[in-house]
Amino acid sequence: MALTFTNKAANEMKERIESYNIYDTDHIWMSTFHSCCARILRMNAEKIGYTSQYKILDSADQKSVIRNILKEMNQNLKDNPPAKFVGEISKYKNAGKTPKDLMEEGVPWDKELTLKVYREYENRLKRYNSMDYDDLILNAIKLLKENPEVLEYYQRKFRYILVDEFQDSNKPQYEFVKLIAQGHRNICVCGDDDQSIVRPSRVA
Repeated sequence: MALTFTNKAANEMKERIESYNIYDTDHIWMSTFHSCCARILRMNAEKIGYTSQYKILDSADQKSVIRNILKEMNQNLKDNPPAKFVGEISKYKNAGKTPKDLMEEGVPWDKELTLKVYREYENRLKRYNSMDYDDLILNAIKLLKENPEVLEYYQRKFRYILVDEFQDSNKPQYEFVKLIAQGHRNICVCGDDDQSIVRPSRVA
């Protein structure tokens, strides 16, 4: 399995491997983190309460769901634009924090509305059999942790793992790779701290 952060980079990896005429390269998974997790979830979604036909929301879909939530909460959309909540919720998810985690930790008063929206947003996505892009990784982790037989299958399947641009990994991406790599413990990561787009503390 070879993971990177853009479809362009994944396609370039595929092209380079194919140019070497290496036997049986079709069985190598070369993709973005999100595509890899989506592929795993399509085959196992029912184990975490979804169907294999789950919908992946884009940013416009997310804004639409949140807009409806805010309207039902009688919030002024000019003062509370949906895009702001999409960004804040994504930050929490990239840090691996669920609404339950935030409730247990406690949030400042000015984030209470965000927490309410986040909680209802998650409820609706589950009800609509939908996931956003951040959920693809979080739900793949949930799947692997809650289903030892699935985790064991993918640990056996991926004997060697490569992660490109590792400096840009966030906490959930790191956790996903760590789970899979514990099988054979053959992992190579490539990265450059000087090109990092995230703080190192979010990787470790």
